[in-house]
Amino acid sequence: MEGWISLHRKIQNSSLWNKKRRFSEFEAWVSLLFKANYKDIKTLIDKSILEIKAGSFITSEVKLSEEWNWSRNTVRRFLELLENEKMIKKTATTKWTSVTIVNWGLYQNREQQNEQQVNNTFSENETAECTADYTTLYADNSGTQQNYEQQNEQQNKQQKNNELHTDNKYNNIYLFLLNKGREKIGDPIMVSFSKIRKTIQELQQTKEWKQLSEKQQMELMTELQKVN
Repeated sequence: MEGWISLHRKIQNSSLWNKKRRFSEFEAWVSLLFKANYKDIKTLIDKSILEIKAGSFITSEVKLSEEWNWSRNTVRRFLELLENEKMIKKTATTKWTSVTIVNWGLYQNREQQNEQQVNNTFSENETAECTADYTTLYADNSGTQQNYEQQNEQQNKQQKNNELHTDNKYNNIYLFLLNKGREKIGDPIMVSFSKIRKTIQELQQTKEWKQLSEKQQMELMTELQKVN
């Protein structure tokens, strides 16, 4: 069987995924894929700003050991296995481990490019249809056409103002939840995986969380888990 499927990070909220168990090697691999950042970010670690590329993330053997219910030696051997198989690249310090999924950008960029091409094609076709309708309806009356253009321009300005207001509102909610989550989590290097997961679950029960778009919810989850 060939091809691929999209696996949403929200599966981590499932009771099946959160059930206390010893992870299989496949589950551990999927867990690493979930943790990878989908875009370049900067984060504060040990009082220094680190840039983490798309497809990479910061974690530690201790955190992975707790999440997967493995010993640290088993975690270390598994990561070495993936590295030998050229599935990941790894850099470790005494406090944290940086993991990069090999070929992450290649696969993700291809998916995003295809999606963008579909959206662009739809937008061009939709614009052409709207232009044709506009010409048919208003070309016979220049005065009506001019009035229509003025009204349309005013409506577009109003719509942009409304969108800007909405974006600002959602951004404020996002920052509020991000700061609230970080306060509960505390030191991202020392905190346990279970505390991070519990904090996210508590935020998901708030009315503010439900006001965010699905994309913003996933960005917030990724931000709070990026050192996990």
